Amino acid sequence: ASLYGEKFAVNSAHHQSVGRVGEGLKVIQRAEDGVIEALCHESLPVYSVQWHPERMCLKHAREDTVDGGLLFHWFIGRIAD
Repeated sequence: ASLYGEKFAVNSAHHQSVGRVGEGLKVIQRAEDGVIEALCHESLPVYSVQWHPERMCLKHAREDTVDGGLLFHWFIGRIAD
């Protein structure tokens, strides 16, 4: 939400998705249809997204989605912490 706001468009088009959330993980993003799009761990620096930010930045930037590069910059910032 701090990068893109509460609601934003991504390029998720998977035929599989998370069915059960593992111990210590929490859902931080869902698609409108309820599919889990992002998870994080409650205490460890573990994060995941179900969509493809690499297909939404630089030469692959799209007008119908957010800039995936912002997420990569955020991840890089976690390395420096």
